[in-house]
Amino acid sequence: MGNAIATRGDTPETMVSDKTLNVTSLTAIDPRAYLSGLSDIVALMVFQHQSHMTNLITRIGWEARIAAYEHRLDPAAAPLRDAVVELVDYLLFVDEEPLTAAIKGTSGFAEKFASQGPFDRQGRSLRQLDLEHRLLRHPCSYMIDSAAFRSLPIEVRHAVYRRMWDILSGHDASIKYARLSNSDRRAVVEILRDTLHDLPGDFGSAALGRGPTPATASQGDGGAGRAKTKRELPPCGRRRSGRSSAGIIVDQLAPPTPAGTATYCRPFTA
Repeated sequence: MGNAIATRGDTPETMVSDKTLNVTSLTAIDPRAYLSGLSDIVALMVFQHQSHMTNLITRIGWEARIAAYEHRLDPAAAPLRDAVVELVDYLLFVDEEPLTAAIKGTSGFAEKFASQGPFDRQGRSLRQLDLEHRLLRHPCSYMIDSAAFRSLPIEVRHAVYRRMWDILSGHDASIKYARLSNSDRRAVVEILRDTLHDLPGDFGSAALGRGPTPATASQGDGGAGRAKTKRELPPCGRRRSGRSSAGIIVDQLAPPTPAGTATYCRPFTA
């Protein structure tokens, strides 16, 4: 139970009480053997996140290296594909439970942690904490800029970046990603582009955060003509339709620019 000491006959239910919840100091034990006599809920929540993120990075790194040794490294195929999806979902806090009340630390950890950066040109960082509605102010783990993540094979890192862009761009419009607001998506992309050195240069090159605009699609790169659609254009990226299509039928985001003879339809920027 963490803050409770189990004795014979105790059950988990009897161990949960006001005395064992939200403990802010180690008064029940001799704290002299510890670096601090404080118990900081913010530090514990950050450590919990970091521990699980480290486990996911370690697992996908192990699986990728085994696959490379066996000459079958393909991040687009299972089980690596599933591992990438799971890692990115956790990285972007897709399943994070919202806080029901604001929390506050007791040791100064929150302030020191948030001050470490790195910061983008607007002074934002993935280490900035929210602590009122969720753990981090910007829903992307700072662990993407860790030595553990940078040590992953480049094929895996690029697969992670592609999956992140699928979600942040709105290309994957699954219901579970609806919790990521346009402003959050835009902030995450901008911070990553300013602070993550091995991020592909074309990451986030399409516009983000624009609402769908009903319009006639214009001719684009490599297109063989023009196409009209009755569907709204996407909030970012591109959609593709065939020469004689009555409507857009296939999502396709750049980069990379897709090959083939198709009309590329972009959202208006005005």
